Amino acid sequence: MILLLINIVVFARLGAAAVGVSIGLSVLLFLYRERIVKVMRDRLAKAFKVGGKT
Repeated sequence: MILLLINIVVFARLGAAAVGVSIGLSVLLFLYRERIVKVMRDRLAKAFKVGGKT
């Protein structure tokens, strides 16, 4: 839903040429969402682990 709203805003601001790029990025984010979530979870766990020790 958020990606759809972003694509609409991009189209309104930058035109049809930029929508292709925006849709491509949206598809990539969708395909790599599990990997992105894993990396973010690992970084947050590491940040809180380090922060808890100090």
